[in-house]
Amino acid sequence: MRSKTNYIITSTMLILGLLINFSFVNPVIAQSAPAQNQQQAQGQTESANKQNQAQQQLQQQSKQQLIHQYTKRLRHRFMAVYHTRLNSIANRLSERLQIMSDNGHDVQAAQEKLHQAQDKLASAQQQADQALNQLEDLAAEDQAAPAEQIDQAKTELLAARKGFVKTITLLKQSIQLAKQAA
Repeated sequence: MRSKTNYIITSTMLILGLLINFSFVNPVIAQSAPAQNQQQAQGQTESANKQNQAQQQLQQQSKQQLIHQYTKRLRHRFMAVYHTRLNSIANRLSERLQIMSDNGHDVQAAQEKLHQAQDKLASAQQQADQALNQLEDLAAEDQAAPAEQIDQAKTELLAARKGFVKTITLLKQSIQLAKQAA
């Protein structure tokens, strides 16, 4: 057992001694090793920088795609769902109020509420269009969009949504006033 341990220790010391002596005896290898290490470190740093840039580009592209998809969905929601439906309801209500007016009912208050609702609908749609155009412009830019601009567009979209909700309220009030007039 003792001879095996001595053999391992001796062989290890011999290998270490050769490695140490070899690096001192051959100065070319001893001097080129730090230069190679430095070149390898620079190469690794450059490749890490390239990887970081590629990763940042992918993140930027995914953010732009996300903003584009988000804008597309909101445009559909605001145009197809809110604006088209509410405009259709307002037009039908206007026709009904005209029929009631022709029959001699006093629908002046209901018509005023209807006009307020139509004005609110138009302003909410305009506000939504501006905010969505701003988001589309941010998605089209190559650089990262500042968070303040995104937050501003989000605030405008929320305000536009509140405008659509207010339009619904005004339409309901107009319908109630028309029912009272009938």
